[in-house]
Amino acid sequence: MERFDTISFYIFFSLLVIVYYNIVGKWQWRILLFASILFYIWGNPLTIITPLFIILIVYLTGNYIKRKDVSERKKRAAFVFSIALNIGLLVFFKYVYFFITSIAELISLFGSGYPDTNLSATSYFFASLAIPLGISYLTFQSIGYLIEVNRGTIEAEKNVGVLAGYLLFFPKLIAGPVERAAHFLPQIKPTIIFDYDRISSGMKQFGWGLFKKLLIADRLGLFVNSVYADVHHNTGYSLLIAAILFPIQLYADFSGYTDMALGLAKILGYDLQPNFNQPFSAKSIVELWRKWHISLSAWFNDYFYTPIVIKKRDLGKWSVVCASMTTFLILGLWHGPNWTYVIFGGIQGFFIALELFTSKARKRLRKNIPVQINNIAGMIYMFVIFSFSCIFFRSGGVADALYFIRHLFSGVENLASLKVSLQSHALAMSDYVIAILTIPCMFFVEAKGLSEWIVHSPIWIRWPIYYLFLSVIIVYGVSSGAGFIYKQF
Repeated sequence: MERFDTISFYIFFSLLVIVYYNIVGKWQWRILLFASILFYIWGNPLTIITPLFIILIVYLTGNYIKRKDVSERKKRAAFVFSIALNIGLLVFFKYVYFFITSIAELISLFGSGYPDTNLSATSYFFASLAIPLGISYLTFQSIGYLIEVNRGTIEAEKNVGVLAGYLLFFPKLIAGPVERAAHFLPQIKPTIIFDYDRISSGMKQFGWGLFKKLLIADRLGLFVNSVYADVHHNTGYSLLIAAILFPIQLYADFSGYTDMALGLAKILGYDLQPNFNQPFSAKSIVELWRKWHISLSAWFNDYFYTPIVIKKRDLGKWSVVCASMTTFLILGLWHGPNWTYVIFGGIQGFFIALELFTSKARKRLRKNIPVQINNIAGMIYMFVIFSFSCIFFRSGGVADALYFIRHLFSGVENLASLKVSLQSHALAMSDYVIAILTIPCMFFVEAKGLSEWIVHSPIWIRWPIYYLFLSVIIVYGVSSGAGFIYKQF
């Protein structure tokens, strides 16, 4: 069950809420754990084996390294082994096929005549493996938990079921946020009483996420996906429009999922960390990553970026450059076993380093320019760089991305080619016009905090707005059958 916008999920969640609030006390979190496991095994029961194995290892390790009768050397060995095992499983499921095919391509490139029959069979085997749902988020949260236990900032969880409830909590299972144990674990055991205001707030947040997903992301996807699926048969205008729209599609899809996840969690009495803070209002790439996928950025900052900076502090500013490039290359590779993601991460790291070295010069330049112009120029710069890097992020391969970039402006000086481009995507155009019209609504509501204004408005204003949004979702929402984009990561 990998989507929140299906009838089967609505039935599943409705039944859960009824049972959940009628069985209070110590059984509540157990019911929720059972529901999370059921959600996980819905499509393939065998996929739960790996998560349960990871949970068991993390539980045993966390309690072992806090024992007083164990030497520091043994604790260190257990800690390193558990971290390595988590990373190893992630690499096995997500990257072994990538490494094997890369080796095969390298061998064929040199034409060594090396017999690759066994290599092909091996790569086929790994390609056929089903990646456990949410394996990246499960791994990151497991590693974060172990690091915090090892540092002594949190206590090791004594109840393996509670730990499983933290790691398998289904609203955040598909695409985060990456919850910290210190924030989530204290929420599990207390009895949660039915609270109308909290549940109402959660339903509204879920509805807002559904609005972004069905009306904007999935509708834009009809056009954007058709362009990227056949890059070599599209004109400059089609490519240019797709390059501009994909970051918006990605944001509406991912932030839509986040709102739905936070809303579901709130209905169940849990608070998850926010994952977005108006990222397209950022005026630099550095600021963008403080507002985009906040929980993952913070995780990499705490457990990867900062330790590198500290270790390489003798290099001065270059320690930050080294940490930025390394972190974002790894972050890019985390998105998937494809060189396009590595390039995407490298572009982010490069511009973050560039912004660091030019910060003083840019500050002097801004003093002579009005604030509003500075802000607009900064947002345009950020969006252009991010959109450019997203060409690699979205393309199926490096060759497609390079073709996309080379032909991005071909024929754009001729308005006749725009007409041809629009005609070639007539069906998609008629669909995504609705999304285009709702994009300003999305940014305006979030930028101006209108959701809070609506919630606190009189009933004669509030409910007509709710019915309007619901009607628009029902009438114009498109369910393309596509899951959430970040589910694959």
